[in-house]
Amino acid sequence: MKDIYYKYNIFYIGLTLLFSMNVLLYVFIYINRGCYAPIDIVAFLDIGQGDAIYIENKTGQTILVDTGNKGSEVLKQIQNIKMCNKVHIDTLILTHPDQDHIGEATNLIQKGYVDQVVHNGFLNINQQKESQTENDLEKIMKIKNIQTQDIVLNLSLDFKDFNVKFLYPTKTPYMDKKGKSKSVDDNDYSIVLKLLHIKSDKSFMLTGDAPIKVEKQIIETYCPDHKTSDICPALKSIVLKLGHHGSKNSSGIDFLKKVNATDYIVSAGLNNKYNHPNEETIYRVYLNKKDSRVRETYSEGNIVYRLD
Repeated sequence: MKDIYYKYNIFYIGLTLLFSMNVLLYVFIYINRGCYAPIDIVAFLDIGQGDAIYIENKTGQTILVDTGNKGSEVLKQIQNIKMCNKVHIDTLILTHPDQDHIGEATNLIQKGYVDQVVHNGFLNINQQKESQTENDLEKIMKIKNIQTQDIVLNLSLDFKDFNVKFLYPTKTPYMDKKGKSKSVDDNDYSIVLKLLHIKSDKSFMLTGDAPIKVEKQIIETYCPDHKTSDICPALKSIVLKLGHHGSKNSSGIDFLKKVNATDYIVSAGLNNKYNHPNEETIYRVYLNKKDSRVRETYSEGNIVYRLD
């Protein structure tokens, strides 16, 4: 009888060891292949008052749109989504040089997480009122020899499973004819892009801090029948990140009609001093579409779309 128990024990111990070895092998392979997501994802990260949108396809290509403020937990939130500590950002898109959009970029680049930076021209020159954050960013990019691309110079991104369309700006906003900088409102030149997931046909309109006057320019450029019809295929999207964290100066009713989204994302901090999102903006969202769904990072945490 003891021999039988002994044989059973040896069998189960061997089975347990075999199972454990398979688990360890799987974990080893998973870690060393970069912890690639099994499906494509678009995630609006919970980083407090600011913007950070993480995009990854099944092949492991990644885009990060903005980084939030300096000291934001953007890296931690990406790790939480991936359930893995290994993070690499192929393309960092910086919509404009406000602190709550580029604040953590210097740290990410310094630690070697970023391959290239895409911008709207602000990194090409020194503005009259350039922040220390922007100065630090430009310095570390030179030290690390980071590749940069200006969207105005006919930028195209090769990103499998997604089509990335830069809608605005279409001309260099920061330079005069002599090549000297002018003082400008950075929000007026915030990158606006549309992200289309090719297989599922789900689309995301990412607007940075673009104000209503920029939205009107975009409508005039991409919606030829805008005076007679609200239908505009070029702007139609399933998800719209409300401009400027839900500020009343963004997401005008005309733009809301043309985009005609179902989900509206507010990327903002809890009880922020700007009172984002503004009640007027939320009212406009529901006035345009009663069955709209407004989703806030400060209440939901990371808002993740997993796309088959």
